[in-house]
Parts: sequence; C-alpha cells; structure tokens
Amino acid sequence: MKKISLLFLLLFIVACNESATGSTTRIAVIGDSISDGVNPQTAPAKHGWVQMIASGGEKYTTLRGIWADAEVRNYSISGSTAAQWNSDSYLSGSISAIPQVAVVCLGGNDVLHAINSGGFDQTAATALSNNITGIVVKLKTALTNLKVVLIGYYDLFDNRSSALSGQPGFTQYSGMSAYARIGNTIISNIALVQGATFVPILEAFHDHAYGADLGGSGIAPDYFRRPISAFDIHPVTEGHRKLADLVLEKFAGITF
Repeated sequence: MKKISLLFLLLFIVACNESATGSTTRIAVIGDSISDGVNPQTAPAKHGWVQMIASGGEKYTTLRGIWADAEVRNYSISGSTAAQWNSDSYLSGSISAIPQVAVVCLGGNDVLHAINSGGFDQTAATALSNNITGIVVKLKTALTNLKVVLIGYYDLFDNRSSALSGQPGFTQYSGMSAYARIGNTIISNIALVQGATFVPILEAFHDHAYGADLGGSGIAPDYFRRPISAFDIHPVTEGHRKLADLVLEKFAGITF
C-alpha cells in the first residue's frame, strides 16, 4: 500500500512539474501593423506573416517541424510605436503569457512619426535605439531564459527613394532608403549586445518593392501593392510569406 502511495506521489509531482513548465513552446509576437496582419491584398481581413505561422496557417507545419508543440500569440497593435511598447502597460500581456520566445518587430511607425515631425535625425535614431533596447531588457528581466528575436527593416524603394524628392505626395519618403539602413544597423547592434537573434530582411526584399517604378530593377514576385500610384507600406501576401520564411529560418537555429 505504501509503495502504491509513493508511486501516486511521484506521478503527482511529475504532473505538477509538467503543468508548471509545459511542453508547449509559447511564442509572443510584439509589433505594429506588419505583425498585426495588415495586408492590402486581403484587407479588411488580416492575413500576415504571423497568421501564416500560427495554428491553422499555411506555414504552421513548418513551425511544428522546429518546435513540435508550438503556440503563437500575437500581441501586435496596428499603428503602435517602439516608444509605446517600451512600457509596462503595453508589455504586460505578453509577459503574463510566459513565452519562451518573444519576437519584436517595431520601429517603422517611430520613423514615420519622426519624418512627419521634421526628419529622422540623430535624436530620433537614439530614441529608437533606446526604446527597442528598453523593450528587450524589460522582457529579459521579467522572463528567465527568454529567447528574443528582433526583425529588421525592408526598403520600400530598393535604395532609390531619393528619386521621390520631386514627386508630389511622396517627397516625405525620399530619405526612406537611408533610414532603412540606419534602422537595420540599430536593430542588429541591439541584437548583438543583448544576445538576441536578428532577422535581416533588407536584402531579401530588395527589388521586390517600388524601386522598379523609380527606374530600378524589379524581380517577380512583387511584395507590395503595385503600381506606386497604389502605394501601400504594408506587404501583400507574397511579401508576408517571405517574411514568415525568414523568421522560421531563424527559429530553426534557436536552442533552449
């Protein structure tokens, strides 16, 4: 009888431990409209890279090939900035889910706000760096052994945004190519310092955006709604699909 009781006790301890730690790999995505799923090809329905890798998505099988029991929780908010996410109020939901992996894809709106306020200068770049760093530090402080993934930026104009300087309605974007490079330097440096995984997307998206409309090269498929007169900053389905592939590729290199 004592042996049976001991066996039940051991099973109970194991069950409680499994319940506490779980076998599920929880993935929290923190971002803006890109990760929220805004897609001009499917709007108003959201269909982005996160929906593609989540349960029921076209690439969930690939995700499960990396982590057999993966769960994706999307906390992204369209229009949000890194400055907003660098706060307890924004991060509390994702932290309370106790993820093992946190994917951060932010900064685009910070750059746009800076441009509309006079330009993405050194002050704005420093603020962006401080806010992304703050987000990573807050996540790592709250969650032990968390793996952080930082997604870089694409260049909407394939290094040809300077050609927009004389086009009404697009002049504000004339510095976007340079801003994309600056942003990627910021994010990759933070990843290096913080021990995070960096997902570079600049090269993979090059020549799949609006550069062809500005005299550059265009390679099929298009990742954005064309032509430039129908300009939209968000990727279409093929662009989101590529982004999903790039993230999954980096997931495959993460070990716990």
